[in-house]
Amino acid sequence: MSKRSFKTSYSEQQQKKVQTTSNTFRVESNERYEGSFPIYKQPQELTCYSIDHKRHVWFDDREMKYYYPPAGKDLNVGFDRFIQRDESVPEHIDTLLDALTQLNTNTDQKSTADIVK
Repeated sequence: MSKRSFKTSYSEQQQKKVQTTSNTFRVESNERYEGSFPIYKQPQELTCYSIDHKRHVWFDDREMKYYYPPAGKDLNVGFDRFIQRDESVPEHIDTLLDALTQLNTNTDQKSTADIVK
């Protein structure tokens, strides 16, 4: 077997492998993507909420704390005050949506929020 025939057969095998294992997707027509371009601007705070140590939700910033960088390198400092939250209670995005609903019901101005997950 010559080197030339080996290279040819090897590249044919690679091409077949790429063709069978590559994922493809269908491209839609341009008309589907027409429309106004989204307006991007600086983010602004709409509302806030806090969750206290008993997992009660407050629609204000009462639980906001200042960040202090760690003074030492011992990660055990403060671990005795750590409060483990109950992982069986789903708190995902519901509290954020409740805060936005609370904002819209308590103010005259209706706000819209774009949420990116």
